Amino acid sequence: MTTYEEVESLIVKKLKVKPQKISRVKEGLINEVFDVTTEKGNYILRAEPLDSIKGNRLEKFMKRFYRRKIIPNRLIVRDDSGKRIKKSYMIYEKIEGVTLNEVYEELSKEEIREVLKEAIIKARMINKIKTTGFGDIQDDFKGVESSLIEEVFDWLKNNLTLLIVNKQLESEVVSEINNLFYSNIKLFQNVKPVLVYQDLNFGNIIVKDNQFQGLIDFDGCISGDPIRTYTILYLNTIGSDYEQIVKELLNLSKRKRLKLKLYVILFILRFMRKSLEGKYDSVKNYGGLTIRQVLDKVLNKIKYRRK
Repeated sequence: MTTYEEVESLIVKKLKVKPQKISRVKEGLINEVFDVTTEKGNYILRAEPLDSIKGNRLEKFMKRFYRRKIIPNRLIVRDDSGKRIKKSYMIYEKIEGVTLNEVYEELSKEEIREVLKEAIIKARMINKIKTTGFGDIQDDFKGVESSLIEEVFDWLKNNLTLLIVNKQLESEVVSEINNLFYSNIKLFQNVKPVLVYQDLNFGNIIVKDNQFQGLIDFDGCISGDPIRTYTILYLNTIGSDYEQIVKELLNLSKRKRLKLKLYVILFILRFMRKSLEGKYDSVKNYGGLTIRQVLDKVLNKIKYRRK
């Protein structure tokens, strides 16, 4: 675990200023995140194991996003030498404000619409960065899978298998999900991969004075289908007062709306599997729905549209 003394030493060495306040924001299995206040400005220090490849990816993402004006905060330094601390670390400017998740109840629907509109615009700018392959991305912006169909149906099979074994889904629901994917397999053909910010949600949108400030948390960027960008945002707002706002802002064709619902189903299956493994406690839904209720609602939406 990185100590506050080590964080202070790094800030003094790299930024030539003594921290006024240091707060530990996150302490995960892989990385640690610190919020650092100084007289020169506010910064984020992120530390992770030396053998982690996430830092390499995040460094490249942030530099490219900053050049393209996708994000307003600059990466100051990254060091994976292990000389000052036995970890790789990076320091970057902090976007001032709070997450939309913290203040959405205080905002009007019109204010939320404007914030989400700006966030979607930035996420779509990320989609303009071309990649190759699909799935988890490597240092060269190349996905580990050569086929989107292979990635999607492996994901479907692996998650369903575990959920069936643990009796988390009824056989008729499993059959319905399989039929949906196999009858719509063409939706996943001939897709040109791009960089996908798949963590677009209220918790990663920064606002200040009720206005959009920026996006955070790019660890989960993948190479894939641009429609996947909206999966968690849509999943979180299904059945809520914000679902219609998201639909209107996305303005997707009928074909793309169906594909988005299929991606939502995939994410729900993953969340259910992760929950079995004790890795997720719950999924935020602003309509107060459980993850299973969201699944049922999505399946019903698809049934209704097919009639």
